[in-house]
Amino acid sequence: MIASLSLRLALGLGCLGLARPAHGQIYGVWFKTENDARPYRKHLTRFRGEQVLIGEPKAGVTHDEAAQKIHYSNGANEFFVADPGDPSAVPYQWKNGERTTRGGKGVVSVTGTSIQKIQVIDRDNSLLGLAREYQFRLASLDVLRKERDAFGKGDAAWFTAHGRLLSALERLQQWLENTMFPDAAERVLKEIAKERKLAARDAAQQRLKTALDTIGRHRELTDVGGVDAAGAKFFDVQSRHVRITYCHLLSHDRVRELMVLAEKLIDGFQRDMIDPFLGDDYADTLPGGLVTEFYFGPDVTTLHEAFLVNHYKLAWSSDPEDKNRKLNSPGNRFRFSTGDKRFLDYWRIKESQDPEGIVAHGLGHALSGWHYHRGRLGGSQPWLDEGVGYHLSFGYLGRNSVTCFEHRKADYAHNPGPEGEKTVDFGQRAAFNGLALLRGPSLDVLAMKTLFAMKDEDLAKAWSLYDWVATTQGKRGQQWLRAACDASGQGFLGKWRASSERIFGVAGEDVFQRVDDLWRDYAERTQPNAGRSP
Repeated sequence: MIASLSLRLALGLGCLGLARPAHGQIYGVWFKTENDARPYRKHLTRFRGEQVLIGEPKAGVTHDEAAQKIHYSNGANEFFVADPGDPSAVPYQWKNGERTTRGGKGVVSVTGTSIQKIQVIDRDNSLLGLAREYQFRLASLDVLRKERDAFGKGDAAWFTAHGRLLSALERLQQWLENTMFPDAAERVLKEIAKERKLAARDAAQQRLKTALDTIGRHRELTDVGGVDAAGAKFFDVQSRHVRITYCHLLSHDRVRELMVLAEKLIDGFQRDMIDPFLGDDYADTLPGGLVTEFYFGPDVTTLHEAFLVNHYKLAWSSDPEDKNRKLNSPGNRFRFSTGDKRFLDYWRIKESQDPEGIVAHGLGHALSGWHYHRGRLGGSQPWLDEGVGYHLSFGYLGRNSVTCFEHRKADYAHNPGPEGEKTVDFGQRAAFNGLALLRGPSLDVLAMKTLFAMKDEDLAKAWSLYDWVATTQGKRGQQWLRAACDASGQGFLGKWRASSERIFGVAGEDVFQRVDDLWRDYAERTQPNAGRSP
């Protein structure tokens, strides 16, 4: 797709689709009626506004990957179930390469005739992996509390450290809410309220509240030509930083929740990557107004094309094959070249899609563009943009469901680990960490890759490297990433090498190798500690 005069293509291409279809680890079971669900009420979890039984299949359920269908028995279907109030509760243990029941009430048998549908909730995780991720986050919170309490209460440094603690708590609450632990999320909300009282005069607290207060009411769009004549209706909602334009297939309440998530993502990024380091040599380049826009339209090609042309004034490629390929892709990304120069992610809505995942990953790209590229339209560091997208998605949702290229089928999820455990059973953090360490390219190779050329190991290294910078490198890490974007273009690697030597104080050795060594030490010692003992 080629933009009209009001748009330009960002990043060289858009997101080609959701993550590859694969055998899911965690499933959701929806029941036909309330009476059908009643026998399982002690194990139901509130998931996206519905009561769902969530767990890992033990017996009776199979997944036809080729047909992308889940089959189950009309008789008994057994699941290892999640505890919505305790993410650390794992109802099984691994012995001799098999999951065995720990005992108690961790296994539920569901009669197939009572089931309305079964869907994959998280294809790349397990209850064991989530428990380890939860432990990792709790340990990180303890570190942040100690860092804050080392300062005198009320000092400027105390407020900055307190802000980072609040940001981590808010990420944990969103992660719990967006996985399958709403009861645990409620407890964290109470802790957040308590912590906020300690810093009632912190201006950053008011910033998020003000942004959330700007979320308006939905309005129906009536200026889209003949699009609505086909039966589709379109709406939009806007806040200070985000606009979501959507069709009737998404409820107004769901979209409002997406707006809240988006503003929390932006505020959390600002607390973690900007606020602690502000100074004459480090400016905040996020816009005061719109950062990005998301469009969720119907999965009908004629309506999809008509709306994009009439509402966004997009012009299509004259090459029929190119137009057809891009028009029928699940999603794409553009950057407005005039006006507010916001980003635009547009997607076709399907039942299997994950709007929360789209918002988190898309905001990662937008925030990378505004913060690291400092709002410039030219230049791109695909590994960095992807790293931020994955960082936000894992941090707030515990999953990433958007892949910005034609995703190759990975085999890391099926490699046997200790005692026969599959890598994915350690959780996504450990899976990505292991892949980055095993097959990730060197920094200078990763930095030169185009988005089209990136493979699973490149994405894993991009996320792991960004996680290292964001977690351990403070201001110099943020300046280093900005220096990478400043160097984009001809002679990129040489210019970035010179900046890296200055920022890291390295002379007489390969600075990129030095950075890789620092990252590897962190990846080997810290990232796998998403929990080795659940």
